[in-house]
Amino acid sequence: MEADEVLRSATESMALGRWEQARQQLTAILADQESPDALEGMGTSLWWLGKIRESLDYRMRAYAGYRAKQRNTEATIVALDIAVCYLSNLDDPAVAQGWISRAGRRVVRSGGQLCRDVRLPVSPRPVPRTLRADSGRNRQVGDRGD
Repeated sequence: MEADEVLRSATESMALGRWEQARQQLTAILADQESPDALEGMGTSLWWLGKIRESLDYRMRAYAGYRAKQRNTEATIVALDIAVCYLSNLDDPAVAQGWISRAGRRVVRSGGQLCRDVRLPVSPRPVPRTLRADSGRNRQVGDRGD
């Protein structure tokens, strides 16, 4: 089986929550050649298997690989993923902020193109009036520094 086929199979395994199976498939790919996609997949699989620090190593290598290939959208997403992991799993806001800054620099250097590339689902329904009112109150409190 070729690396692309194995990567598709590993991606399918991850979608089904078969983390150990995905890890094994990705190990086979990475033994032959590193790719940012396989490194990111390995990082995700290891995270779900509870191997947080090992997961971060693979994600950082994926980030570097995406940057080297000028795949800025993917690099930005991985940088934010790393930041969330440092903040939520390792309680290290300083390192998390560093990764958030890296992601921000990718967005700035793209001239905002990354913001246009990433599409978030938006509800077609209007925001309820009570939420709009709360939002205004929250801004007032935030402006006071409370």
